[in-house]
Amino acid sequence: MSDSLEHSVMNIIAPVLEKNKLSLYDLIITKDTIKIFVDRQNGISFEDIQNCIDGINEIVSADDLDLLGKYELEVSSPGLERVLRKPEHFLDAVGLTVSIKTKPDSNLPRRLQGVLLSSNSTYCVLESNFNQSEIAYDSIQLAKTVFVWEDEVSRTDLKQEANLENRKNFSDKKVGELK
Repeated sequence: MSDSLEHSVMNIIAPVLEKNKLSLYDLIITKDTIKIFVDRQNGISFEDIQNCIDGINEIVSADDLDLLGKYELEVSSPGLERVLRKPEHFLDAVGLTVSIKTKPDSNLPRRLQGVLLSSNSTYCVLESNFNQSEIAYDSIQLAKTVFVWEDEVSRTDLKQEANLENRKNFSDKKVGELK
């Protein structure tokens, strides 16, 4: 994905997300699809997603932008079992059960599942079967949260106890800013 295309998409969606009090969880641009994953602290509704789609279409039509005409637009929630692609995603998942598939050359077990204990800008710590594993992000092929009913009961407590020092490693990003 080109940075200029990502920047253009971010400029289009930023005011829509702000107006609807939504945050951008992830943006994935493929050859023919723009996937926008939006979220809010207490979750989102179908109406929120529809408002986001309508707002994006309104901006694109008003500005006569042909940008999105080449792409299929998908707007959705990241879901209960969400993919973890960025360090910020891992940080937000501290205290939850996660499933991690490591790269074949990582010298780690190929598949791990356990509670995410902590996260920083380069690795996460997973507790599985009473063992803790430090897993560098560059050794992860795929990671996602695994919804477990008990997690929702204890998540608030675990999240509050999580290492708050890790959060200082992440700047407060506003929608529309690029890395």
